[in-house]
Amino acid sequence: MSQPPARSFWRAHAGLWLALAIGLALRVALWGNLPRTGWISDEGEYFSAASWLAAGRGFGWYLGYLWTRAPLYPLFVAVHLRLFGESPIPVYVTQTALSLLNVALVYALAGRVRGHRRVPAIAATLAALYFPFAVYTQALLSETLFIMLLLAGFLLLAQWRPGTPCGWRWLVLAGGVFGLATLTRSLMLTFLPLVALWLFAQPTTDNRRPTTDDRRLPWSVVSGRWSVALVFLLAAVLTIAPWTLYNSRLYGGLVVIDTSGAFNLMLGGRTAYDGNNRLDAPSRNFVRALLDAN
Repeated sequence: MSQPPARSFWRAHAGLWLALAIGLALRVALWGNLPRTGWISDEGEYFSAASWLAAGRGFGWYLGYLWTRAPLYPLFVAVHLRLFGESPIPVYVTQTALSLLNVALVYALAGRVRGHRRVPAIAATLAALYFPFAVYTQALLSETLFIMLLLAGFLLLAQWRPGTPCGWRWLVLAGGVFGLATLTRSLMLTFLPLVALWLFAQPTTDNRRPTTDDRRLPWSVVSGRWSVALVFLLAAVLTIAPWTLYNSRLYGGLVVIDTSGAFNLMLGGRTAYDGNNRLDAPSRNFVRALLDAN
């Protein structure tokens, strides 16, 4: 006698439910027990920018700062502040839910790997137990949201198959989600072209791969591969472009996502030069002098 579909589904994914239970137990055990006093790292900056957004003042907070940030995480925090007040606790609750969603996304991604059926359960359990994933839920930092978007983008790419009727939809969705990930952490800008190259290198429907002699590939195959890569990039660019236009008008020059990467690059170079153990006061003073000169 066959089992009911619902019961069969629960039993088939028992490893996922166990991993989620372990992850939830760990996060509950850590709730309110992190050894911290006040804001850490960039939390205060995110909270201040989100407070301005929640008050309807836009991203103007960064006009008085030495660098800018990607917009999505301040917006994420601002929505919580607008709905629930100035307490960060609702943000932590949502991030805990997203962290458990990340465990499920790892499970789904591992399920795409052909191999032992226990691989997804093991991968999900490791993600549930990974301590930084659990700790980040109680910090006003973008890691949890960024990882969720990154995993979702990879899962959408894993659904894509060349030549399938719905293939273009998966590419558009993946490009859009990776665009959102870029609006969360700007380091994704350098990753998008790599994804496009990977898409170009995928086998076509006739299982032929690029060779060193491009003349052996029919033009239809080459153009098809280019179109696949371009669809993905176009979806990502269209997701990012409104912010780039807003940002560039606000600051009077081209700012694709943010300027924090440039400041950190300068800070790292100066640290390597004078060995000041990452004291950022000299770098801040240098940037202020440049801004005052202009």
